[in-house]
Amino acid sequence: MSRIGLSHVSETACTIRFWKIPTGPATRVGTLLNLVQMRAFADRFPSRPSGSQQKRVSVARALAPDPAVLLMHEPFGALDRVPRAALQAELVRMLEEVCITTIMVTRDQEEAMAVLVAFTAVRAEHRRDGLDRDP
Repeated sequence: MSRIGLSHVSETACTIRFWKIPTGPATRVGTLLNLVQMRAFADRFPSRPSGSQQKRVSVARALAPDPAVLLMHEPFGALDRVPRAALQAELVRMLEEVCITTIMVTRDQEEAMAVLVAFTAVRAEHRRDGLDRDP
């Protein structure tokens, strides 16, 4: 849920302050907006970006408190097919970078398989390279 009247920076910083994250809000916000490739749009307000950009900021907000598990319910549901496919690939990249357990709930079997295949490929590559992160 967007906070009316706040830019993406302010919105993400509010999440960090709410959860009392020890990392300085400015540092954490910058890192997260870079991760979701929204740094150039940091001062824009939530109603102005595209649906895909709004989803990216939502991911930054969800990652702000550094959760152990990320639950995503229909994360691409409101997007058209083309931006949905691009954002699926971006999501795999982002979650691989932050290395977080993610539960994705969706009714779209194609979407579930596309993300699952991408995660499986990343996992296989890590095992091959000896970079598997399991304890």
